[in-house]
Amino acid sequence: MTSKYGTFYKSMNGGTSWEKKENGLLTSGNSFHGLHAIAINPTNHLTLYAGTACGIFKSVDGAENWTQVNSNNTTSIAIDPNNTNILYATANLLLKSENAGDSWDDLGVGINGKADIVIDPQNSNIIYLSSYWVSWNETGGIYKSQDAGLSWELLQSAQYGVGCLAISSGSPRYLYGGTSQSVLIIPLAVDLPPAWQYTDQTGNNATIILPISTNPTIDGAPLAAADYIGVFTPAGLCCGVTQWQGANKSITAWGDDTQTTEIDGLQTGELIHYRVYRAIQSKEWNSISVAYSQGTGFYSANEIMVLSKFENIPTVVRNAAESLIPTAYKLLQNYPNPFNPETTIEYHLPQKAEVLLTIYDINGQEVIQLINGIKSAGIHSVRWNGRDEMVRLLASGVYFCSIKARKTDTGNASFLEIRKMILLK
Repeated sequence: MTSKYGTFYKSMNGGTSWEKKENGLLTSGNSFHGLHAIAINPTNHLTLYAGTACGIFKSVDGAENWTQVNSNNTTSIAIDPNNTNILYATANLLLKSENAGDSWDDLGVGINGKADIVIDPQNSNIIYLSSYWVSWNETGGIYKSQDAGLSWELLQSAQYGVGCLAISSGSPRYLYGGTSQSVLIIPLAVDLPPAWQYTDQTGNNATIILPISTNPTIDGAPLAAADYIGVFTPAGLCCGVTQWQGANKSITAWGDDTQTTEIDGLQTGELIHYRVYRAIQSKEWNSISVAYSQGTGFYSANEIMVLSKFENIPTVVRNAAESLIPTAYKLLQNYPNPFNPETTIEYHLPQKAEVLLTIYDINGQEVIQLINGIKSAGIHSVRWNGRDEMVRLLASGVYFCSIKARKTDTGNASFLEIRKMILLK
């Protein structure tokens, strides 16, 4: 089926011959203001929708007859593959139908130049909308909704706008946006490297603003829409991730939750480190040079920092599989040591493992278990405050930290190491 010169044609022999099917179908009579969009019900090929300059038309008999169901100039129509009663259409408005196109509601979306719309087949609440520029002082781009069209955020800007959209069905999945100059490629549902997993809602955080005027670059080229920016501790613990979208961006850097023994965020006074992950290439840049127009780059809860420079130090590139994951199990010496009353214990896991980290006294009696559970591959830290399971402050003396780790897919212990610690009051 296709449109030609503003009307509708149908082929029943693979395109060898065509028959006009326009009974009840109104257009303005030329190719520019004629038929703009065709959508076919994926579960019933006899039900079709046509978007024209005169509105939306519906056929339930394979395009033999058409009925007008809306009068807005329509550029695209999308059918929810998981519920074909739900449709969206772009016009001067963004329209939605919940009764198979028989009636339409305006969603009240204030985005100019709406061009195309697609629905994520894996999650119908996620919708992508493209827009083109409508005046010389405006840019278009791709917008994303995660609540079935109720609210929208800019995913990627484009100087001359984006005219059409498509989502690939393979793995990994990509969102494609067609512009007058190029094709935008945005990865969807990206599996970030294990070292990029982080804990949010730790109770405190700082905000880092990356203005587009900073012109952030990797190897001299601007960051792409598919690039992820991560903030890390000096030890390599991820504390926040955001995706660059070609516009001013803020990053939430999560601080350590001091109410838990495990270090799960930035600590006050720590220098913030940055990395960039490019999903399309599965590569990571882990040495980023930054400067600030506001703030110092040392973590402090509730602080707002503004970056003025963001670029990589050349030649530091890693494949995702090499993304700063330790190559061996290791228990490092606690620091400080001797300590009073608090110390930090760091350990490395080359793969996901069950971890038991225990403190013993000089007589070999268990004092406290600091970690007992499954941990991801990466560099981990835990804090000990010199107290036992009963929260009693211990006496000065020699204590031992023991770590046992085993891969989650086997019951055999694969690692054991012990470090001596001194509590000195």
